[in-house]
Amino acid sequence: MIDVVFLLLIFFICTSNFNPLEEQLPIYLSHPGSISDIIKPAQEEEDFKFATLRIIAGDRQIQWQMNDRVCDSLEDVEAVLHQLAEITPNLPILIEMDDAVAWEHFIHTYDLCRANGLNRVLIVGDESR
Repeated sequence: MIDVVFLLLIFFICTSNFNPLEEQLPIYLSHPGSISDIIKPAQEEEDFKFATLRIIAGDRQIQWQMNDRVCDSLEDVEAVLHQLAEITPNLPILIEMDDAVAWEHFIHTYDLCRANGLNRVLIVGDESR
């Protein structure tokens, strides 16, 4: 009987998947009216500077705007993020999206931030919803 239990244990260990799920992005979102919305962040978190990366849906193509600089392709965005990561790797990146932008563009942009070593990526939502 114990042999059967050990065989089952070995089977479940060998067939399980220990990779993290791709659907679980390490991003914290607070919903309006939640406890995290009521609790104010600590003073040290309020004093940091950040960079804003906006994804804009144009007439025929998607554009990215990093603060005041407009990028027409993901390669341009990657070059800007690489330069930014070399200067300040711990800088928070705020990503804003237009409603017409597909989520795949956000995911590609998020992956570029993480690939360049920028791990503090935040999503900025519309407060009116």
